[in-house]
Amino acid sequence: MRCIDSLIISHTVAAAEYFGPQAKLPKSSETWIHLAQKTLRQVEPQTNQSCGGGLFWYRTRSDPDRGSYKALITNSEFISVAARGYLITKDKNALEYAKTIIEWVIGTSSGLADVKTGRLQDGLKATKESCTITPDEWSYNYGQWLGSLAWMHRATEDQKYLDMASPFFYRSLKVFAPSGVIAELCEPDSCKRDPKGFKAIYVRNLVYLHQETNDQALKKDIQNVIDTSVKAMVKTSCDADFNCAAAWAAGRPPEKNVRSQHVSAALLVSAVGIHRPPAKAGRGN
Repeated sequence: MRCIDSLIISHTVAAAEYFGPQAKLPKSSETWIHLAQKTLRQVEPQTNQSCGGGLFWYRTRSDPDRGSYKALITNSEFISVAARGYLITKDKNALEYAKTIIEWVIGTSSGLADVKTGRLQDGLKATKESCTITPDEWSYNYGQWLGSLAWMHRATEDQKYLDMASPFFYRSLKVFAPSGVIAELCEPDSCKRDPKGFKAIYVRNLVYLHQETNDQALKKDIQNVIDTSVKAMVKTSCDADFNCAAAWAAGRPPEKNVRSQHVSAALLVSAVGIHRPPAKAGRGN
């Protein structure tokens, strides 16, 4: 099982944020936040010191293709869930581990994140013999990393996390929105199933950064790329019932498949999050 599948548990943290820390899953005595904490504890041991640390993407170490892979997305998801969980539970253990992961991601041992250029790598194959980087750039890696830094700032009040976000955001604009409209590098015709949905993670996490940052220029640039993408989508890619295509930069005509609707709806929700943001919850509230 991929650890990233487990860390989709971020949705349980969102449920705890919305319904409250004592809220339970339907027909269960388990609380949303306890489920998230339990998952973090299960994921934490999925590491070793190959390439300096970091969480594995896949639980089965013996798998020859996936067992040694340490994906950026898995580590970024852990950081986000740990920070959001801390705001509810004050669990310092997971938060401290999240700090360790950040230092590993930006450190020379992993080489996954360049704090100067803002370049993010997809992950690395970590063995005793070598650390082999997978250099692919995907929007969801940038989005999840930026959102995680925003949540870490909210949890710790340490300005360094917001300062760190800037080069990664501006790198993401150059890579995924050179025209001002967000597009995956594989668009319009080469994306497989999963990458078609990556932009949803990117835009959602841009809103988290927009709501948290105190950099007004950064706020403006986030709003601009969201607004420009919405305008492009509405102009060419949506029908009267708002069935929308997902390749907005390419001007694709409306589509009715679920993945396109998911990505397009995420963009609209992100625009709402910027123009009509909810009241910002206090730390620990």
